[in-house]
Amino acid sequence: MGFYFLILFISLISFFPIHYTKNKRVKKLFFFIGPISILLFVSGLREKVGRDYSSYEFFFNNYNLLDGLEKGYYYLNRIVYELNLSFSVVIFMSSLLTILLIFIIVSKFSKNWFLSFFLFFTNFQLFFQSFTAIRQYIAIAFFFYSIKYIIKRNLKKFLLCVFIGFLFHKSILFIIPFYFLLNINFKKWQIVSLILVSFVLQKLDFIGYFIYQVNEYLPGRYGRYLTSSLNEKMNFGTGLSFFFDLFLFLTIVLLINNKDRRFFDKCCEI
Repeated sequence: MGFYFLILFISLISFFPIHYTKNKRVKKLFFFIGPISILLFVSGLREKVGRDYSSYEFFFNNYNLLDGLEKGYYYLNRIVYELNLSFSVVIFMSSLLTILLIFIIVSKFSKNWFLSFFLFFTNFQLFFQSFTAIRQYIAIAFFFYSIKYIIKRNLKKFLLCVFIGFLFHKSILFIIPFYFLLNINFKKWQIVSLILVSFVLQKLDFIGYFIYQVNEYLPGRYGRYLTSSLNEKMNFGTGLSFFFDLFLFLTIVLLINNKDRRFFDKCCEI
């Protein structure tokens, strides 16, 4: 744990040149060669870190067993393996894709890069969960990247991001409704209702109940996929719990605002 506190300390120090730089391009350059490179160093060069690391490594060495998984992750492993490269390359590429996509959006829309970085690094369900939920976080990163297309109301590019994320984890399909929800001007009572309903459904494990109910109508392959992931207690096995929490978070963020504005007017300040 001391190592991660040291990394956090070094990362925070690396924000000083960013703070004192006026030029926006230079500021962004410092952001990526400083704090973001440090994140990539920790995540991309790790070894035997993450609950599922050994499982992913086993499937890399037996990539033919991955044929039932999403094609994006399957071919990433297969290409690296066929090039006689090690599993550490898969880890690095996954980390690079995840961190870059998320922080490209942060650098574009966040009004406080320091706060965004600090929250991402110190929240154990964000940065450190990506060590375990490798495929899920690549999909989540594509969701973050799609945010700019939600703002621009560009449905085609939004769906393209969702499709690419789908190649790494199917759970990203559940965020498609965000395109239509996150640009709606909600009244305060509607926001409060959304928060309460989201919280109650989360505590009642609505996602688990929903999956079990839908499972009997799905083809065998997809039914097994959902229920096997659910049996892992929904931690990040399907990624659905994260998106459910994310919806709850976004509604709370909107409630913080004192005016009736859209979600991203406030979200992009974080």
